[in-house]
Amino acid sequence: MPVTREQIADMRTQLAADRELCANSETAQAFLNLAESKLDEVETGWARLNPAEALDHVLSEIESNQIGKDSATVDEIPELADDIRTWETAPQTVPLENRDLPLFKIAEKSIALLKKNCIALADKSDLQDRMISVFERTKNLRAELDDVDRLIQENSDLNLGATVKVFQHFRDSLTPTLDSVLNKSLGDILAARP
Repeated sequence: MPVTREQIADMRTQLAADRELCANSETAQAFLNLAESKLDEVETGWARLNPAEALDHVLSEIESNQIGKDSATVDEIPELADDIRTWETAPQTVPLENRDLPLFKIAEKSIALLKKNCIALADKSDLQDRMISVFERTKNLRAELDDVDRLIQENSDLNLGATVKVFQHFRDSLTPTLDSVLNKSLGDILAARP
């Protein structure tokens, strides 16, 4: 009786549970290694017998776990978008009677997946650029506060009235927060996040 994709997934889940259960036994781990290699062979055989289903499964795995996890430079994103536009035209050349075939559906899904990933990468790149800009402006704000404070001290003979009081309140309110953020290492920041 041929094996199904679901049975292979169940066997992989069971293998992981068995590895955890037998974590302290080298002998058991050796047998589980052998079982994993046999399971790999079964999965490869299943993929050879069911190429369309195997491709569809791979695309589903990518879609559920990988969208936007890569990084792309500002230059790479437009190049990728141009490639996707080119690939989008290819399915239009497939005759209508062949558009119900599994491989056509997989080709459509692949293009949609590439498009979704390209959009996610563009959003990620934009967000990273904007965050870096905020960090830079935060550092510049701290330096600007120090410069203005120095100028106020140097020009104490000028009658700046309420402006100085507002600035001092602003500086006294922001400085502890800015110092706290700017004096932390990346490791400290990452360790503090859940």
